Amino acid sequence: MSVADAVGVARSVVARLWNPFQETGNVRRRPGQVGHAPLHQLMTDESRFSLECDTRRVLVWRDRGTRNKPTFVRERSQYRRAGWMVLGGICIGGRTDLHIIRNGTLTGRRYADEILRPHVIPYAGAIGDSFVFQDDNARPHRARLVENMLEAETIQRMEWPACSPDLNPWEHVWDMLGRRIAARPRPPATVRDMEIAL
Repeated sequence: MSVADAVGVARSVVARLWNPFQETGNVRRRPGQVGHAPLHQLMTDESRFSLECDTRRVLVWRDRGTRNKPTFVRERSQYRRAGWMVLGGICIGGRTDLHIIRNGTLTGRRYADEILRPHVIPYAGAIGDSFVFQDDNARPHRARLVENMLEAETIQRMEWPACSPDLNPWEHVWDMLGRRIAARPRPPATVRDMEIAL
């Protein structure tokens, strides 16, 4: 698979940017911009951490000869367990503190008020025109009010192909953090313990 296909852009775009990148290590932000300013990218993502392990598999307990009988199938919802939704950001040479999303689900309004306004917008202002913001295509990230806020702040957002978790380094970060919490001698017993462990 080519780079252009992987990130969902035309091959001509990749070809046009490849030579300047090889020469200078960066590319211009937009056509007509003077010079070759390096891009400063902030990538955010979120994940849920629960007190109970959930492998997302349906477990079936049955006696010999009772295969596929519905009475032996018990499904559990992975979203009903006590825990926290956690958001973090990474950039070249650093990371943000983890932000714990308390009391309910992440909505577009909460994303704008709790993540963009206090964390992303000040960071973008400190970096200036070379700032590029990357989040995924989760519904709260693509809410109209979020789009309007980023546009009003002139924050450039990196396009992200749909259904592309393999391209997201955060998947590895969340997996590593989950493994570290699971390997603790005393696993978290309350949501406060989980918060401290995170």
